[in-house]
Amino acid sequence: MKKVFIPYSYGKTQVSGEEGDSIHLESVGYEILPAELKDKTLQEIMAWRKTGVNCIGIKDAEGKFIINPPEETLINSRMKVIVLGTRQQIEEMKGNVEHQK
Repeated sequence: MKKVFIPYSYGKTQVSGEEGDSIHLESVGYEILPAELKDKTLQEIMAWRKTGVNCIGIKDAEGKFIINPPEETLINSRMKVIVLGTRQQIEEMKGNVEHQK
């Protein structure tokens, strides 16, 4: 099965396969996290209202990408969490976050 990366917008990438839903890659910025998740560990953020997305990395405050960061990594100002999931999973995660602001 051949996978193809198709960038369609800054911060988002789609991976297409021969079967099932497309898998998307997207960054979720610190600024959209609800207050109770700001300055928390990656483990706490990813466990909150699970939607099935997976964290594959982070972008730190200096703009450096860290792949497969430790769960105890604190997510704070100017950082982004890079998540992988179906469009529905990512939208559900973002919806959870936006409704709690």
